[in-house]
Parts: sequence; structure tokens; C-alpha cells
Amino acid sequence: MIVYNRMNFGGIQVKLIDILDQLVSQHISVMLVLRRAEGEFIKEIPPRVRVVNLQLGKNPINAIFMVWDLIFLIAKFQPTSILTFADHVSSLVIVAKTILVKRHIPIFICEGIHLSTYLRFQPMGKIRWAMVKIFYPLATNVIVLTEAQKKDLIDNFCIPDSKIIINPNWVSKRFTRHLRGAKPTKIIDILFVGRLEPQKNLLIFLEIVKELTLSGVRLSVIFVGDGLQREELERWSKKHHINSIVTFVGFSDNPVRYFRRSKIFLLTSLYEGQPHAVIEAMRTGIPVV
Repeated sequence: MIVYNRMNFGGIQVKLIDILDQLVSQHISVMLVLRRAEGEFIKEIPPRVRVVNLQLGKNPINAIFMVWDLIFLIAKFQPTSILTFADHVSSLVIVAKTILVKRHIPIFICEGIHLSTYLRFQPMGKIRWAMVKIFYPLATNVIVLTEAQKKDLIDNFCIPDSKIIINPNWVSKRFTRHLRGAKPTKIIDILFVGRLEPQKNLLIFLEIVKELTLSGVRLSVIFVGDGLQREELERWSKKHHINSIVTFVGFSDNPVRYFRRSKIFLLTSLYEGQPHAVIEAMRTGIPVV
């Protein structure tokens, strides 16, 4: 059983599709439990994966319903193991498993962010911090991407060193299958690929572009991805007269074509774990700032 939030555009979803493909190729029966079965990556879930849509919203009260649903699913299907991602889902999985005291099922948490920094920016951050501190040590293992993340979990959340496994991100299959072919012309000066969300600090990104244009540099800038801030970013670009050089192309199921045509990849995030987009940029041989 794999438990997560949604299949919208993001690094966890990219990784999750690869994991599902790998498990299915090994003829392992997989159930994917989603808080809401929605997002750009829904169509990439392998057909043999059983998808359970809990149809729950973001209201905190829905956390109670999610725990109840998880208790029912775990008791009914008795999975051999559970893999879960991100603190707001992982803590609820541990709660459900703890209530089912007689079910000895290993739980593996994949934590893809520098958690102490991330939670400072999140709604109910102090409550979620406390839940991580209580419930993460009850997992079989917590899988992180970097040494920095491991140190963060030990220092701030009292998770035993012996329970933490470092497993870095990788270049996904969906990315590598588009890498073939002759090298295209580099027509994009600065590229961003990712969610258009406050975490990515994209108003600073646009400010950088504005300053460069004011200094006389002629640019072509592309944003690949979508999110809550798209309209705000488009309005800012228009207000500051850079909309003629900044293009928002939305979600792409083949971001490789943009990476290969770019000269620089720029990331201005407030916090990250180990961004897939940076690894993908490096894989295509473009400098990362």
C-alpha cells in the first residue's frame, strides 16, 4: 500500500510514478491510496495499480476521516508494507496503524523536504511539528534524500539515526525517454520548471529578470509548470513590462524539450529537499543557478 495526497505536478509525483512502474514490473500487487485522485499525473499511473480515492478536502477535520478510512483499508486488505510520503499524510498513516495494534505492518516514510524549515512556512506548523516528533519514530524507517535532511530529523525531531535511510533522488524514466535525438538550438536564456507556488519564491525570480533587462540584457524566459501563483506572476510580468520576454507555458508532460533548448536553469526557492528539476537540468548539461 502506498499513501499520498494528490497526483498533481511535483517531485514526489515524478518519483512515485517510477516506483509504481518498478513494483508492477516485478508483479507486485500495489494499492495507491490518494486523499483526492486528481492531478496531472493521474493518467500516468500504471493500469495494474489499484487506486483508492478517499475524496477528502483540505479541511483539518478531514484528517479524522482519513484516519478512519486508512484503518478500514489496512484492516481489510492487510498490506505487507506501507509506503507513505510527506508529514501531513505520514503522521495520519502512523496514527491509523497505531490504533490497529495487532497489525504488524512495516511503515516506510519518504520525507523529501528539509522538514524544520518547511514546517515554519506551513499552516498549523507547530501542531504538525509535534506530530512528526511523536509519530515518525514509530515508523520502521524514514527515507530522506540528503545528509542535511538526516541531521535535521535527528537534531529537531529526535528520530533515531538507525531508523533513517539516505536514498537520493534520480532522473526519472519519463525524463530519460525523451533525451534522444540531435541537440537543439539554445533559444531559451533562463528556464524554470516546477510548481508556481510561494515556496519557489518566483517574484524574486521575476525581479532578477527585470533587473537584467534594465541593464540591457536581451532575454527569453520560460516558466514550465502551473500552480496557485500563475495569475499573480503573469500580472506582475505585465505590470513591470517584461511580459513580452516571459512566457508561461503551463504543465508539460515532456519538459525535456525545454531543458534541452535552455542556457541557464534558475531556482529561487525558499527551501527544498533535493529538487528533481535541478537534477534534470544537470542531466541535460545546462548550468544551474
